Amino acid sequence: MCAQVLSKSRYVQGLQCLKMLHYAVHRSELARERTEFEQAILDQGTVVGTYATKRYPHGVEIQAQPRQYELAAKLTQEAIERGEETIFEASFLHQGAYARVDILNKSDSGWDVIEVKSSSHVKPEHKDDLAFQIWILNQLNIPVSGSYLMHINNQCTYPDLTNLFTIVDLAPDVAERLPQIEASKHELLSVINSPDAPEVDIGPHCTKPYDCLYKAHCWADKNIPVPSVFDLNKVGKRGWDLYRRGVVDVHDITEDDLTERLHIPLQVYRTGERWVDQQKLNEHFSSWQYPLYFLDFESINPAIPRFEGTRSYQHIPFQYSLHTLETPDAELTHTDFLHTDPSDPRPALVDKLVNDIGPSGSIVVYHASFERGIISDLAAAFPDSSAQLNAMNTRLVDLEKVIIDAVYDPKFLGSYSIKKVAPALLGEAASYEGMAIGDGTAAMRGYEEVVGCATSHERRTNLVEYLKDYCRKDTILMVLLLAKLKVVPR
Repeated sequence: MCAQVLSKSRYVQGLQCLKMLHYAVHRSELARERTEFEQAILDQGTVVGTYATKRYPHGVEIQAQPRQYELAAKLTQEAIERGEETIFEASFLHQGAYARVDILNKSDSGWDVIEVKSSSHVKPEHKDDLAFQIWILNQLNIPVSGSYLMHINNQCTYPDLTNLFTIVDLAPDVAERLPQIEASKHELLSVINSPDAPEVDIGPHCTKPYDCLYKAHCWADKNIPVPSVFDLNKVGKRGWDLYRRGVVDVHDITEDDLTERLHIPLQVYRTGERWVDQQKLNEHFSSWQYPLYFLDFESINPAIPRFEGTRSYQHIPFQYSLHTLETPDAELTHTDFLHTDPSDPRPALVDKLVNDIGPSGSIVVYHASFERGIISDLAAAFPDSSAQLNAMNTRLVDLEKVIIDAVYDPKFLGSYSIKKVAPALLGEAASYEGMAIGDGTAAMRGYEEVVGCATSHERRTNLVEYLKDYCRKDTILMVLLLAKLKVVPR
C-alpha cells in the first residue's frame, strides 16, 4: 500500500473523527451522496475563491491536479524562486503533510498566508485549517509574516464590492494550535496509512463541525432503534448523556431523564398515538381572519450580491405561490409568480404580490421568520409599496408554531419541518420524495439554471414547471394541514 498524504482537509477531518478520516481514504464507497445544500456550499466556495483572487491581479496560480502533490510543490518552489509575489494554490509537502495555500502573498518580512472561506464569520475549524498550513511552512523554513482568514462581509452592498471580504488576523489563534500539530500529524498519518479503521464510538462529532458522510454506516453498526433518544426534538447534550448510560430506546427513558418540554414526544413514541391539544388549536385558529392567504416564497442568497442595494447572503425572493380561501366554504384559488430572467426579480414580484394579497385577512405561512424577513427587506427596498408590505407582516400567522404548540405525531421523529409533518398527518401523498425539485436548495439551484445563459430551452421549460410544482406544493399542503387540524384532529 502506497503511503498516504495528510492534506489540510484530511487534517480537519481527522480532528473531527479518526474513523471518518480513515473511511474517507480507504472506504469512500460507504459515503452517502452529498445533499443539494452541501453541494451548493462547495460550489459557492469555488465562486468566492475566484473573487478573492481578483484582489491580487498579478497573482499566478499553481496548475496541478489535486493529487499531484510533488508536482504542485515543485511548481510552487519554482514560482517563489523566480520572484512571484502572489501565488494562488501554493503547495507545500513535508514528511507526508501537504497543504495548498489559497493565497500566498509576499510582504516585507516574509509571506502572508491567506485562507479564503465563503462563511460570514470565523469558525474554530478555520483556525485549525490555517494552523496546519503555517506548521508546514515553518517546518520548511519558509518565513511566515502573517496568518489571515479572508471571509465574506455580509454587510457588503451591491454595486460597491470593494468591501466584499473581511480579513481577520488569526496569528494568536494559530500560535496556540501549533504545539499540538506535531503529535496530531503523527496520529493522523498512522490512521490513514493503516488498513484497519480505528475504534471510535458515535457522538456529537458525527455532526459537528460537519455532518459526516459516513454517519449512516457507523450508526447502523450501533443498531440505534427508531424512534430513539435522538428523535426527541432538540434533545442535545442530554441525549448523548443518556446514550453513554446505555439508555437509547424510548421505552427505557423516564420522564425524570428529560426536561418537561420533551415529555409529550416521549409519551407519543411510547404509545404510538398522535397527541393533539384541541383547545390550543382552537385558540390559535380563533384569531385567524378570512380571507386566508397561504403564502410561500423561494429565494436565492448569493455570497456575491448582484442586485442594487442587496447584501451578501441576503435572501432575494424570485418566486412565490399563493392559495386563497375567501371564506370557509369558498372555492380555493391559486396564483403564483416566478421570475425567469437574470434581472432583479423583486420589482415585478412586489408589484404582483401587493395586488394578489388584499388589505385584510390572515396570511398563513410555515416558519414565519423566513417570510417576515423577506417581506421586511422588500418593504425597505421598495418605499412606494412599504406600507402594504409592512401591513402584511402584521397579518402573518405561523402554521408551524401552531403544530409545535398543539400536535405531535410519532412520524415527526424530532422534526417540525413541513416535509416531515405533512406526510405524517396527511399520508404519503404529501411527501416530497420523487419530486424533480424537492427542497429549497434544489429550488435555488434550479432558478440559477433557469436564468443562466447556457441552459437549453427544453431544460429551462422543464425547470420552470418543476419550480412551480414545488412552491405550489408548499402552499397546498398548508391548506390541507389546516383542514386536517380543524376537522379531523386524530
